[in-house]
Amino acid sequence: MHHLAVPPAAVDRHLGRVENLEGPTLVFSLTLLPYWLLWTEGSMTLEQCLFIVKHTKDRLVAHAKSPQAFTEEILNQYIESMPADDEEEDSGSGDIGIIERAIEMVASIHVEAHRGQDAIYQMCGVFPEWQASNEVCQLMKLVISLLEDILCLAMLGASALAEAHFLGELMFQRNK
Repeated sequence: MHHLAVPPAAVDRHLGRVENLEGPTLVFSLTLLPYWLLWTEGSMTLEQCLFIVKHTKDRLVAHAKSPQAFTEEILNQYIESMPADDEEEDSGSGDIGIIERAIEMVASIHVEAHRGQDAIYQMCGVFPEWQASNEVCQLMKLVISLLEDILCLAMLGASALAEAHFLGELMFQRNK
């Protein structure tokens, strides 16, 4: 990760209007630049809010081309983490942390997108820009719900998860 010391005047050139920043030079990571904008909501423009929502959607799409495919991939990772019958007797469960980490990752992206959505709502109300950001946030909520469905069943045990999967009752199977 590279850090760059940038005086406030230079920030304005790259990000739009960022005013009322006095004092020492700002130091921030170039990879965290969009998140830095979230903390200056009072001076954000609509373009910057839309950029935040688009950036978070791009981050989600980089991990999950579709909610169902991503959920199925996480389920497969969980299943692969289950010990073989001969390795550990009566274990019957895999690494639930795989599912929990996936939920945490998507939830953190959702929080960022929701901040951008809130700022858009405050600027524009329910206009096409807000509706577009709402679709992005709804997509992220769907991914979280699909993963939570698997997590709940995994916590009940491998047999409950296997039965639901076999019967096609997992949320991601019904949402195809």
